[in-house]
Amino acid sequence: MKLIPTIGLEVHVQLNTKSKMFCSCDNNAQDKKPNTTVCPICLGMPGTLPTPNKGAIKYAIMLGKYLGGEIAQRTKFDRKHYFYPDLPKGYQISQYDEPVVKGGRVSVGDLSVSLERIHLEEDAGKLTHPKGKGYSLVDLNRAGTPLVEIVTKPEITSPAQAKEFLQYLRLIVRYLGISNGDMEKGHLRCDANVSVRALQKPQSSSAPVGELGTPVEIKNLNSFLMVERALNYEIKRQSVLLQNGEKVTKETRGWDDDKGVTFSQRTKEFAPDYRYFPEPDIPCLYNLEKSFKVTLPESMEAKLNRARKCNVAQNDLEVIFRDDELLKLFDKISLEKNNKACVAKAMNIFINIPAARALKPGFVLDLARSLISGKIGAHNTKPIINEGLSTHSSFAKIIEDGGYGVAIEEENLDATIRSVIEKNAKVVADYRAGKKEALQYLLGQVMRETKGKADPRVIHNLLQKAL
Repeated sequence: MKLIPTIGLEVHVQLNTKSKMFCSCDNNAQDKKPNTTVCPICLGMPGTLPTPNKGAIKYAIMLGKYLGGEIAQRTKFDRKHYFYPDLPKGYQISQYDEPVVKGGRVSVGDLSVSLERIHLEEDAGKLTHPKGKGYSLVDLNRAGTPLVEIVTKPEITSPAQAKEFLQYLRLIVRYLGISNGDMEKGHLRCDANVSVRALQKPQSSSAPVGELGTPVEIKNLNSFLMVERALNYEIKRQSVLLQNGEKVTKETRGWDDDKGVTFSQRTKEFAPDYRYFPEPDIPCLYNLEKSFKVTLPESMEAKLNRARKCNVAQNDLEVIFRDDELLKLFDKISLEKNNKACVAKAMNIFINIPAARALKPGFVLDLARSLISGKIGAHNTKPIINEGLSTHSSFAKIIEDGGYGVAIEEENLDATIRSVIEKNAKVVADYRAGKKEALQYLLGQVMRETKGKADPRVIHNLLQKAL
């Protein structure tokens, strides 16, 4: 009997605003001493009044518009009651029935996932559990940090798809500049709801047919690998239960990364358990799109298409779209028609030699153009870049003064290669006997004879043909 998994994700993204969601405390608590970026509001002191962060609302609207969601005409905040040691008020200010954004979609490759909603809320603090101690420590620096929660519909059908969705969503929030999206720093965290069901009538099994199975929530997954591992384990655990005629319990489970298992934490809460009611200290917000002017950047898909037209390699694309500096450089050099032929080479240089990013884009484009045409050899790339950084001279002057000259043409290398082969009969015999490293020695001899003016890739190909 084949059981089909169904997965829905609740993704919490920390927004990189300067201040927290409802107070003026510093929102960057990275490497700060515990409980130092706090105030009476985020500590939940009686009588304090929250004030919504305009920047956080704007970021939520931006994300919603980018993902094609419906921006609310009216939105409100709600109190969500639950009791955790790191939630100082005893409730979280969140959004329930009137979120900032309804709907939307995330599409990457063949995967397309509908969104239920995007809403704003505040983060709780953080607990640490010293090994061997009978207590936990509470750091409330993170309490009040603004979050957007992206809730998907249950349309993901494998752990690999869940991982792909999260990686692309992180790319989007980074591209929009609303979050750093670093999972290892807690900027992006995920709760996963997973169930399994049968497509046909099962025999000797309690698996549901057709409709969704009983969902189990896995809390606080904070790496892509962890999401994939936890979902794989939970799908297998539920499948075994159903195949044995047992029932899956609707509950919240944690993930033990060391043991590679999920474990029960508590029975799953329902909306009434949270006792939602409108936050009395924050009035409703109206006409969000008119009140918050949001300008979207060029879509990533449009930029990707432009990069593909410039023949940028797929591996390079993945690096470029994860790095703001590289994206800006790509925009500078790709929008001019006469640069298209060498954009891919220039971006490859920026990726593999980060120091080149300090040069003028035109310098690197000239370098790329000369490499493609064969006027200079690839081995001269780093020396030319280093000279450009140290002298601030133009590319043309460095080529003229530095003796890099014009690379030796292929037809002019034949005599040199024949001479090197004749002089190194033993090395040639070693190569023909299977010692592939002997070819590198011969290549080095040809480079010495040509005083470094030949392209090593051309020499390598000619040597192979000659041998």
